[in-house]
Amino acid sequence: MESPLPRPGFQEGIQRGAQHIMDEHGSALVTRTVTDASQLDGALHTLGAFMPDGMLVSSGIDRNIAIPASWRGTPLVLVDASDRGHRHASVQPDHCLAAYDATRRLLESGATRIACVGQCGTRDGRRLQLEGYRMALELAGIAFDPTLVRARSRAISDAAVERLCRLTHPDAFVCLDGQAAWQVYRHATRRTLRIGTDLSVVAVECPPFLGDLFTPRLTVVDPAPAAMGYCAATMLMALITANATIPPAETTLFHCPLIERASVAGTPPDAPAANRALSAHTSY
Repeated sequence: MESPLPRPGFQEGIQRGAQHIMDEHGSALVTRTVTDASQLDGALHTLGAFMPDGMLVSSGIDRNIAIPASWRGTPLVLVDASDRGHRHASVQPDHCLAAYDATRRLLESGATRIACVGQCGTRDGRRLQLEGYRMALELAGIAFDPTLVRARSRAISDAAVERLCRLTHPDAFVCLDGQAAWQVYRHATRRTLRIGTDLSVVAVECPPFLGDLFTPRLTVVDPAPAAMGYCAATMLMALITANATIPPAETTLFHCPLIERASVAGTPPDAPAANRALSAHTSY
């Protein structure tokens, strides 16, 4: 298993999920983590010395990866990533539905001016998140307002959040990453606004343990790395044993669960966390 550009907690979750399948098949999971995508070729060459039957490759943050030509004949599945040649199967969060669910939850709380801010790993991921955000608004009869959107390929700054709030006066935020949520919380503190009362926040594809570090605790859409690792390892074993019923370049999308905390208006601050069911579907 290979992982360039890891993010805290995500790679470990993928490994836990994959390990369940490896144990069932009596297989060993050999892992290697690199800190830069440029190191991927060398790491794959090193792992090749173990003569693996197959490979899981995780980008850790929705990256488009170039798989070396020497590995194209080896069973390989990508996790939260895609390959530039679209030659390999992959398992990814459903970015569109994640943003849709986050926006819908804010609409259910009574919010009507919902901002969408933050960073997404790829242009396609950002496009799908904005599609889900926009879809939820339109189904609720609310016109899309581009002035409420600050979705970029880089982290949003304090100044950008302050400027957006000053000009557009949102009553809720869909945050595309944990850092954006942190900036919104900082803004609320400066303006003496109460998160979960005056301002509602949901973070998309953000791990629950990170949301629990916020005060009040942050409602998140969990990327479910263990579930993705489990699914990816299942696909990989099917390819290895030649029992695969999937096209080589199939993409399986996970509908990630929304984890209720206390950052949305109307949620009791001491209420137990509620999960919406995890499901998966396939896109060709």
